[in-house]
Amino acid sequence: MKWGILATGTIAKKFAATVCQMDPSEAVLTAVGSRTSESARAFAEAYGIPRYYGSYEDLAKDPEVEAIYISTPNHMHYENCMMCLEAGKHVLCEKAFTVNARQAAEALRYAKEQG
Repeated sequence: MKWGILATGTIAKKFAATVCQMDPSEAVLTAVGSRTSESARAFAEAYGIPRYYGSYEDLAKDPEVEAIYISTPNHMHYENCMMCLEAGKHVLCEKAFTVNARQAAEALRYAKEQG
């Protein structure tokens, strides 16, 4: 699986370190997106990620990325999940993946629609 990481905080670093220890035939870090190019570039350099983006939207548009790990603040999870699902990506989101039951139901419904 070719992973993208959306945001570059502490938990994203733990996820990146874990993927770096995995068999590359099963999981590889392909791209990272942050709110700034500087943050994304530093994160990419630290974890050997070949591409970085200064926006979450650009990461979601990357055709090489198959799945996106979302590590933004909780209040942004629903919006970020929906953006990544709309881009046709598989999504793994930190807890809580939404801030209420309505958002959770909508995200799950949309994910099923997207396959």
